[in-house]
Amino acid sequence: MITNCTEIFNNDFGFSFQRSSMTIDGIHFQYVYKCMTCGKEFISKTGAKSHRCLLAIQKQNTEKSIEMHRLAFENILRFIASSDIAFNAIDNDFLRNAFRIFDDTFILPGRDKLKGEMKKLSEDIHNQMLSEISGKTVSLLYDSCHRWAEEYQGVIIFTKKRLYLWGLINTDDSKASTIADTLSSIVNSLQENSTTVVSICCDNCRSNVKAMDGNEDSAQGKSENPFIREPCSAHTANLGIGDLFSKGMKYHYIKKAIKVLLSNKPEGSYRSGFSPKLKTIRWQSLYECTCFITDNYQLYAQSQENDVINSINIFNGQLGWIELLEVLE
Repeated sequence: MITNCTEIFNNDFGFSFQRSSMTIDGIHFQYVYKCMTCGKEFISKTGAKSHRCLLAIQKQNTEKSIEMHRLAFENILRFIASSDIAFNAIDNDFLRNAFRIFDDTFILPGRDKLKGEMKKLSEDIHNQMLSEISGKTVSLLYDSCHRWAEEYQGVIIFTKKRLYLWGLINTDDSKASTIADTLSSIVNSLQENSTTVVSICCDNCRSNVKAMDGNEDSAQGKSENPFIREPCSAHTANLGIGDLFSKGMKYHYIKKAIKVLLSNKPEGSYRSGFSPKLKTIRWQSLYECTCFITDNYQLYAQSQENDVINSINIFNGQLGWIELLEVLE
């Protein structure tokens, strides 16, 4: 007959035991140690301390397996999202067989369930982001793009420690009114999350300027938030460089010389499809083209084409390719 429970302790393997005292004849007492997982009883503490509970081990292994499967599944979803592959690729038999080889208990769901789980993961990430930025002051990075005959508005949240992707929003167009509505909605959502938006960085296109000019129908007016529009320094630099090298300006000869030299690339200086192109006047494009020219300068110098020789001589007489490269670096 058990008379009372005196203590609970863990054995050498971390399993919990309940120690109780019991008597049979009403005079003599002894301790009984009962495993709180499987219920097995021991009359010696040594036996209890050396007990490796198979039920607990099985439970721990099951819990570990479930967590490992969850992590594996989450990484599969992240792989699909970051690699831009179709959901039906997951139905490939070779891929499924590979997972069975590593773990035959891991069940890879079909594409329909994957779509639902992808949406749930996205919502979880979004909610985690809101939790991390709650009560903080942030800025937004914004840009529009046209892809697959659709218009998209991309928004990134900028904090002192890291960047967060708010989302890529599909819209009917990229007009100023649409941008103002989209951004004011995001600013309002962040205000409800106790997150303060102080600025939005974007390029200098007319629709962006109008959408954030501070008037009543702007993003600031609609959200009743006096954030500032911060012009993108990269885009501003692009505009400056474009003006600097445009036709009729002092340094237009640089653009003209580069175009001539890239139109007469030395044989063997590049792989097909990998030669630099000066499509737009941007610092990166200009830098890459200048690097190509300086790297192959000796081949250009051996050219018999008058346009190539004139371009090299005119440029060297005024600035120099090495000097231009140092400026762009």
